[in-house]
Amino acid sequence: MISIMFSILLLICAIIFCVIHDYLEFLDKGKIDHRNKKPLLIKAIAVLPAWLLFAFNSEAKLLWASSVSLLMCCSWFWLFFDGLFSVIRGYNFWFTGSEDGKEDAQTDNLLQSVPLWLHIFIKVTLIVISTYVYIKLL
Repeated sequence: MISIMFSILLLICAIIFCVIHDYLEFLDKGKIDHRNKKPLLIKAIAVLPAWLLFAFNSEAKLLWASSVSLLMCCSWFWLFFDGLFSVIRGYNFWFTGSEDGKEDAQTDNLLQSVPLWLHIFIKVTLIVISTYVYIKLL
């Protein structure tokens, strides 16, 4: 149980670190260019320890546990990174980004193309399903 709590703490730290990192870049450049893959790599490296710890905490086969853990970590990260990054910039939690053209994140483009209720439904459903399956694997 302590290792699960530590996994959660690592994921929270990764989200906060990435929000601060992107916010500092936003302050410096006035926008985030999602064509640059460096921020994506930073996010992946930041989430890696939490993902691995979640995967190894499960009693399921490693491939299954790592797949479900990755989906769960990414779902939680997507919701809270997007929400906190929006809030820190003065928007509401469910803001999906501005229309920056080529610099837009593909996930922002997807969410901008659907109604807000569906945006919320997609993110929350991914979290609920992946977390439920992960708990069943414990």
